[in-house]
Amino acid sequence: MRKNAPLLLILAGYLFLGSLFARQTPAWQSPDEPAHYNYVRQLADGRLPVMEVGDYDEAYRNEVIGSHFAPEYPIMPITYEDWQPPLYYLLQTPGFLLSGGSLTAMRLLSLLLGAGVVALAYAAARLLLPQQEWVAWSTAVLVAFLPQHLSMMASANNDALAELLIAALLLLLLRWSQQPTHATRLLWVMGLLLGLGFLTKATVYLMAPVMAVALLWQGWGRWAELVKMAYACLCPPSCWAHCGGDVIWPFMVGWTSWARHGTMWS
Repeated sequence: MRKNAPLLLILAGYLFLGSLFARQTPAWQSPDEPAHYNYVRQLADGRLPVMEVGDYDEAYRNEVIGSHFAPEYPIMPITYEDWQPPLYYLLQTPGFLLSGGSLTAMRLLSLLLGAGVVALAYAAARLLLPQQEWVAWSTAVLVAFLPQHLSMMASANNDALAELLIAALLLLLLRWSQQPTHATRLLWVMGLLLGLGFLTKATVYLMAPVMAVALLWQGWGRWAELVKMAYACLCPPSCWAHCGGDVIWPFMVGWTSWARHGTMWS
């Protein structure tokens, strides 16, 4: 317990300050919040978001922002994030329903996901430089208290979940490189997380080439082993991509087939 006391203090400070951001920041004053909120609202209403012509109405958006989101400007037409993969929004939907559509509740869930990012950053630094604990503490402090990052983690957007998955993948890559006896198990977990990342945000897609380079670095010249490692790592995201064909794809590109054709198969 004493060994982890610095991390616990950092997390407590992060949650305290983040909750202040979540509660005190005026509604919709974080980037793209109305569009992210409306994605969850559509799911809560039993409708599947579809990106349509006119969803990004820049003139109306600028007018609403210029009015500082005055009550006479409804936010319901702001739906330009409907193209996003759905995982973050599906996680938000139960809380949205239980809280009666509370924006603060959505922000607090994002804040909790961000706490995982802080903890994973700390763990990665400890694993990389185990003899220099100050590096791990400093890393956690930077991730937790960088003002703009803290503000983003305390707002309604899918960045928190995307960062959590990226941080988990980086930590597992480090652990895998140091524990070859557990390579297959860790690669399967990394593949699963990468698949979840595909269902979260395009930012996570960047981890695919990072993982590919790591595999080549570890397996270069041992081709049979490299093929086994690649299969273990790529099988889970391949299942996400191909399971049911048009079942996953609508989630990835805005639920298009299901919403427009009334079926998961266009």
